[in-house]
Amino acid sequence: MAGQTIKGFTKEQIEYFHETSKLKYELDMQSRETYAREEGREIGREEGRQQVLAEIREALAEKDRIIAELMRKQQ
Repeated sequence: MAGQTIKGFTKEQIEYFHETSKLKYELDMQSRETYAREEGREIGREEGRQQVLAEIREALAEKDRIIAELMRKQQ
């Protein structure tokens, strides 16, 4: 059946379909790569935010420890 359908097209049309198919494939791959890159960036940003929050919590805990120690020394 496919062979019969192809016979209805000219060589130029078949070549056009083939080139169009290749182009669509390339564009699909570029789209997937772009999506994967963006997803990776978002994951990296989230990991960075989590790291900054952890460092802030650490700094605050250290500050609280120092304040508590100074208050004990004053008593």
